[in-house]
Amino acid sequence: MKNSGDPKIIKAVFGVKTIIAKTTITKTKFTKTVNGL
Repeated sequence: MKNSGDPKIIKAVFGVKTIIAKTTITKTKFTKTVNGL
C-alpha cells in the first residue's frame, strides 16, 4: 500500500462514495415524497 495512486484503491473509494451519494439522494427523494403526501 505504498502507492496511494493504485487504480484499484481509487476505484474502491470512488465506488463507496458513489453508493453513499446514491443512498443520500434516494433518502432525500423518499423524505420529500412522504412529506408531500
